[in-house]
Amino acid sequence: MSKRWSCGSLGEGFNQVMDDALAADEAAIQKQIQDIEGQIAAISLELGDKTVDKEDGVSIEVPTPSTVPGDTSEATSDASEPTSGSARPKDFEYENAVDDGYYFVGDGPQDDEVAVHDLSVQLALALGGDLKMKEESLDTDQGPVADTLDGECNPAPDSKPTKSRLTRRELLRNAAKARIRRMVANKKKRSDLQCPPWLKAEWEKGTEQKENMAACLQAVNWDKAKFIDEMERVVTSRKKIIVKKEEGWYSEAEMKSDLCWQQSRVTGAKAYCTDPKRHATHTRPGPQLDGLEGLQVQTPNSLALAHQLRTNVYDNIVEYWVTVREHGAYEEEHEILERKKSTRKADEAVEISPGTFGQVQALMDRGALDGADDANKELPDGKVAENKAHFKRFMDSVLTKSTKLKGLVKDLRDNYENDTAKQYISQLEQHVSKLEKEYDVLTETMAKGENSKYDAAWWNLAHEAMKKVTFVSSRATAEEQKVRFGPQHIPGACTSVPMLFSPRKSKQFLTKMSSPGAGPGLRRFVHEIGEGVPVACAVAIRTAKAVVEEVPSAAQSSVASLAACRENNSERDTGRVAKRFGLKLPIPLSRVQLGSDEIPFLKMSDWATFILQAHLWHRLCGLTDRDQQRCCDIWQSFWTRYQKIEPNHPIYKRPGHDLSRTCALLLHGDEGRSLRKSALMVISTHSILGFGLSTSKHEKKSKRLAQKLNYEQPTWTTRFLLSVLPKSYYSEEDDAALDSDPFQDLMDAICIDLRSLYDNGIETKDGRFYFCVVKVMGDWPFIQKCGSLSRTFMNISKAASSRAPPKGICHLCCADMTGVEWENFHIRPPTWVPTVNTLSAFLTLPKVLQLPMEESFRENFFCFDLFHAWHLGAGKTFLASCLAVLAISSAYQGSVESRLEKLNAEYIQWKKATGFTCQLRRINRAKLGWSATTVFPAGTWSKGSTTTCLMRFFLAMCQKHGEHVNGDLLLRFAFGAAKQMDCFLHGLYSWELWIPSNAAKEIAVSGANFLKLHGKAVQIAHSQGQLFFLLMPNFHRIDHLVWDMETQAAKTNFVLNPLYCATQSDEDFIGRPSRLSRRVSPRLTIQRTLERSLVAAYAQYVEIGALVLKA
Repeated sequence: MSKRWSCGSLGEGFNQVMDDALAADEAAIQKQIQDIEGQIAAISLELGDKTVDKEDGVSIEVPTPSTVPGDTSEATSDASEPTSGSARPKDFEYENAVDDGYYFVGDGPQDDEVAVHDLSVQLALALGGDLKMKEESLDTDQGPVADTLDGECNPAPDSKPTKSRLTRRELLRNAAKARIRRMVANKKKRSDLQCPPWLKAEWEKGTEQKENMAACLQAVNWDKAKFIDEMERVVTSRKKIIVKKEEGWYSEAEMKSDLCWQQSRVTGAKAYCTDPKRHATHTRPGPQLDGLEGLQVQTPNSLALAHQLRTNVYDNIVEYWVTVREHGAYEEEHEILERKKSTRKADEAVEISPGTFGQVQALMDRGALDGADDANKELPDGKVAENKAHFKRFMDSVLTKSTKLKGLVKDLRDNYENDTAKQYISQLEQHVSKLEKEYDVLTETMAKGENSKYDAAWWNLAHEAMKKVTFVSSRATAEEQKVRFGPQHIPGACTSVPMLFSPRKSKQFLTKMSSPGAGPGLRRFVHEIGEGVPVACAVAIRTAKAVVEEVPSAAQSSVASLAACRENNSERDTGRVAKRFGLKLPIPLSRVQLGSDEIPFLKMSDWATFILQAHLWHRLCGLTDRDQQRCCDIWQSFWTRYQKIEPNHPIYKRPGHDLSRTCALLLHGDEGRSLRKSALMVISTHSILGFGLSTSKHEKKSKRLAQKLNYEQPTWTTRFLLSVLPKSYYSEEDDAALDSDPFQDLMDAICIDLRSLYDNGIETKDGRFYFCVVKVMGDWPFIQKCGSLSRTFMNISKAASSRAPPKGICHLCCADMTGVEWENFHIRPPTWVPTVNTLSAFLTLPKVLQLPMEESFRENFFCFDLFHAWHLGAGKTFLASCLAVLAISSAYQGSVESRLEKLNAEYIQWKKATGFTCQLRRINRAKLGWSATTVFPAGTWSKGSTTTCLMRFFLAMCQKHGEHVNGDLLLRFAFGAAKQMDCFLHGLYSWELWIPSNAAKEIAVSGANFLKLHGKAVQIAHSQGQLFFLLMPNFHRIDHLVWDMETQAAKTNFVLNPLYCATQSDEDFIGRPSRLSRRVSPRLTIQRTLERSLVAAYAQYVEIGALVLKA
């Protein structure tokens, strides 16, 4: 805007000369102003613009730059305002040029628009700038007047103060504002030049916004089109920290009971609420209190205290307004607003004179030809590779997105059963289907590219395909966000939990049993910490932190709780997160004193409470669905049959004892491998009934009273962990220095709790339920240690020349004692039968004897395990000798090593042909434990399944080489013994818990025949001077199992399958806590292993559907 500069009276002290000079100078300036105004008026008339700016009494018509004659840029593109290319270099920055002058003048001539702009700036500088200008300013005479004007003027008191002089930077900023002001002004005649309404709205927001817009215009080099485009891209960034406070009225007693605060914290809260100094200086609005409207407030302190204290209207107890918890979140939002120009229908048809577009068709024809040439031309090799790689990456991203959505659908289907989840599943599946269809289109497009050598035409086609898929993917992503960041869980629980206690306690239990805030991410983290992968808690915390950093939205999910844990105490904090979100079983840790140490363990009574409250009683008898009456009938049938096996058991002598509500348990123990391969004793219990055997053929699954073995289903859900104990607590060296046996002390605490379940049971609304341990099972070392037995396998004579009196190898009989042979398997009944239950086998009375058992034969409470007796015992030495005898037979030629190589080649070929998977990859001397012909083959494999595999292989090779087998006496007896043992095992694994007497007799005959043939093979090998078929005490254990089947079949209709106390599934369970113990701190091995076990067990219960989260 133009502004007239005027020098008023300079004071009464100036002389006449100065007045005359000043008047002459003012007249000269006024004349120059009139000349400039005339030039501007002439240009304005030429351009036809009537915009007039008035300021300070001076009227100047300034031309609108967009109406420069000959410029048709605005007619073809909305609001574009080109500047001369020669006026300013392309990389020229206006701010850097301000100090050198108000404008950069190029070498070439400027167009009219720039000329008008220069005139406007010259006028502004002339009227409001410094009079002492150089080339761009007005020349003034040098003399007293100039000196006076350059100096400071001291106006008289009655004179008006002069306006401050503006710098060149300010003048240019004012010129930019004037330019924008004209730009946003209403255009009555030239409506096509009207700026967008939003631009005018931005201009009218205030002074600060005007300054910003003026700076933006200068930054884009005064280009109107760029200025509008730049203003269209409005990026707003909002950063806020949300602090949420949970506050309320609490009395002192409620702070301790409801909030569980310590006394020190309660005292601090009271002092904070009653401190008058704090309220005098810092009062904050509290809750609106009833009855305070009419309160006469005398001081600020009284109002502040009224917001912090009150008296309860019901019991007149003083209550305090306290902050329970403060938690916050940091949010950062970026929003990009893009405005699009809209078109409107013209009021009248536009008249176009003929021939106006005469050359347009020719131009279009030339463009079409050029476009066809561009589409068909081959791209450079580098560009082709770049386009191909870009398209391939895009295809991979689409496939990844589809897979991710499928995983989300699976998680919803597995873990959520409400109507909302079903709706989300349906919608997500539709998006997955669309993405897969689009992926097929992308695949076809890629195939077309191979045919066309990825030319420009193909790239155009691929670009269009990617645009279409992007739209489909964005819709799918939006649906995914609704699922992931919506409500994760609605508080619920497992199968309908009865109201065992008061409504408040039952509600608390439901909350613990559910996971209301635990999303799929947190559940996956915690499951991996439990047992999913060998990962430390600190690693899981670092991973969660990385997820929150990479995906800011994850900070609002349950994963953030894990990310907030500290790494220096990761085990404790992670356990608290799992407990907080209900991701572990609600089994509390109890404590027992072992010498000078106090260790945690889990009580079976707490397990029983959880089972009954969660309505999992039906799982103890092998049912997948709840059926209370059927459960009672099954247990009643079991105890009726078991009475024929042990008629003197005390459970049958208790009056009023409901056998239909009594679960038969087995107490198991074995050593696992902990950190640095140290031993870890794992003690657990499980029901004698379960979900059956996969190899069972005779027991109908639909039979209502079917009683199955406990082999199927994940062992975390069929076994109940009681304790883990490192070797250092019960090693024999340490026991000798202690007055008591720590292992027996632990067993005492466990058995006291088990006895209470037998005597008192657990009371529920459906009645009282009992638990009774019927046997102690495990490998032979555990049986010996648990029962303090004096006769075990460790008493076997190590040499034939031993002169020490034999101590016996069996706690049930006097085998291997003076006059009692156990190696003679040809006599039935065996020679050791008369010595059964004739001599006590206890060194001291073990703690487990407090459990209910048949008092007349307490040693029978400790049963033999077929799995360790055969698969990991006698079967290894037997099959190692069988394969060695086969290798040196006439079926193979050459040295022993070459024979074993040929046998190994047949073994590999047999595995491929049969599809048998086996841990043993090669058969050689090392695996057979046959380092030389001067030692017995012992077998060095450690997997029971390897024994079964080698049995099948040996039988197959003997049938293949039948002629050679018949010609070798030792091999023939070995083959016969192997066939009998295979029939014995096949018969056992074909039945469930009970075997009919007739079938049991046939199975027992096969077992007895194996022992006889094996004994005969031992005799033949000894007579031939060959070291094969070593006799071990495990064969005596097998003899006991066979004899028990024979005796039971003779006196009852059903025989108890020896597999009920085999430990195959228990071996799997032993490995699970053992692996967990290798991932925790050695200082707290017991506690951390038990805590992780509860987390892992919970994950398995949820996975199999035993605990189902419901809406």
